[in-house]
Amino acid sequence: MATFFGVVCGDAPYPRDISLYQTQVLADQAKYPATNGMPSNIPPCAFWPKPIEPAVEITDRGPSNVLLTQNLRAALGSRARPVTADQAGHGTYLGTENECVDTIGTELLVNGKLPATDVQCGPAAGTSAEAAGKPRQRQLPF
Repeated sequence: MATFFGVVCGDAPYPRDISLYQTQVLADQAKYPATNGMPSNIPPCAFWPKPIEPAVEITDRGPSNVLLTQNLRAALGSRARPVTADQAGHGTYLGTENECVDTIGTELLVNGKLPATDVQCGPAAGTSAEAAGKPRQRQLPF
């Protein structure tokens, strides 16, 4: 965890107002009872020094030197299906309002059904081609 926070906390400044976290935790306790608001709790980054370098803007311009990696599912065989979304950010299910991803994830959780094949979803509805490469902003920067 120390390495994780050392990287994450140095990437972007986090709010330092404790009442903001209290408000978010209370709201998320009601909205997401399974996690009881824990994901919105105050992180160590709120007490971390501010980043010393400016954030790097992520765009589709520049050199072709970005590599995205992911594990294959060979060990799981046909028990697993990858579902991808053509958008940026960290995580997709119920976090980016992508109806394609949300429908497939909910179908598995509610009815136990995987899609018959691998699925490639487009960007979330209502996002332009330019905005599709930018993650949706949450109230907090994580």
